Amino acid sequence: MPMGKNGEPIIVAQPEETQYRCPKCGSATVQKTGPYGPYIDCLQREAKTCDFRAGVPAGVPCPEEPETGQLVEKRTRRGIFYGCWNYPNCSYTTNTLEPGKMTKPRGADERAAANMKLLERSARGKARSQRGGPGHPPPGRRAEPSGDAAARTMRAGDDDTASR
Repeated sequence: MPMGKNGEPIIVAQPEETQYRCPKCGSATVQKTGPYGPYIDCLQREAKTCDFRAGVPAGVPCPEEPETGQLVEKRTRRGIFYGCWNYPNCSYTTNTLEPGKMTKPRGADERAAANMKLLERSARGKARSQRGGPGHPPPGRRAEPSGDAAARTMRAGDDDTASR
């Protein structure tokens, strides 16, 4: 049972089935509550046949993918915005849900180019993190010292060998 900050048990609500279908496999979804608030999961997630998980929909379909996309609330240090739960395959975002003030949907060509750039950037970031990226060693390897740190290491190494 999860514990609160004061050491008392936190009562967690049981998962409830929602009206939304999973955009990946078409299965039903359930609403759950976690340490960061409510979210929805595909029922097939427990069987490991689908990996869909998203925030609770705001009740507004995504203007760029109205058949499968729903807008979900996202929180950042800069504030709240709404994005499609099909991210990264759909990169639609808006700052408000007011009908006249929502971001206009992009054309098919512009949307495809933006999504391709997003997926490329995402793949590039994954590749960089796997090989360590510029200035960072790959996982499991230490960075070699450079500059003053290298000189200190060499001096310390010289002192160790001299005392033996």
